[in-house]
Amino acid sequence: MSKPAVTVELKRDEKTGGVGLWGLDLSGPVYFANFAVKPMDNVEIAGTPIPETPAADGTVMSWQVSNSFDRKSVDGTSMLSKDMVAGLTYQTLAAGKTGMTNLARVQGTAKDKEAVFAKVIINSESDQTKKFEFGFSDMATVYLNGQPLFSGSDRFSSRDYRFLGTVGFYDTVFLPLKKGDNELQIMVTEIIGDVGGWAVQGRFEDMSGLKLQ
Repeated sequence: MSKPAVTVELKRDEKTGGVGLWGLDLSGPVYFANFAVKPMDNVEIAGTPIPETPAADGTVMSWQVSNSFDRKSVDGTSMLSKDMVAGLTYQTLAAGKTGMTNLARVQGTAKDKEAVFAKVIINSESDQTKKFEFGFSDMATVYLNGQPLFSGSDRFSSRDYRFLGTVGFYDTVFLPLKKGDNELQIMVTEIIGDVGGWAVQGRFEDMSGLKLQ
């Protein structure tokens, strides 16, 4: 073929690298045949990627992401106290065009350091409850002002045997916001060795009376 069947947008600058083949064995063996790689100089990228759908209004486009820590240190607690997060440091991480935020850009995983907090400050004009849709990989616990409201898993095959662990707006929580600043923290855990990546995304269906910091 002179025109590629699939073209994707590269998320990093072009540089020398390698190529490999991997088959996800869901229903039987995978075979590759007649495959060849030829080194080339002055490579030109062929094809044009399909533009990604931009994030909808109300999408969180920037998160404060903590350094990684052992999720067992806070997992299952009835309240997220200041002492539990006192030693954490945060850095700003922008989301991609669609709103998905690649946590691996700022953090790596290791034994007993497989979780981070992604947080955003929500300023509410009044006491009100707002619908918040979100997605993550692999596991997440949602806290609002220290109070846990949700815990779930989107690991590979967690929903059924065909689920690939992809990140989508599959989950919803209703946030009981108080007037003024509210701290939304999502503890996102990456299961080392699992298929997939490490990400979070979130959006409000209705932004009336809200500002994101």
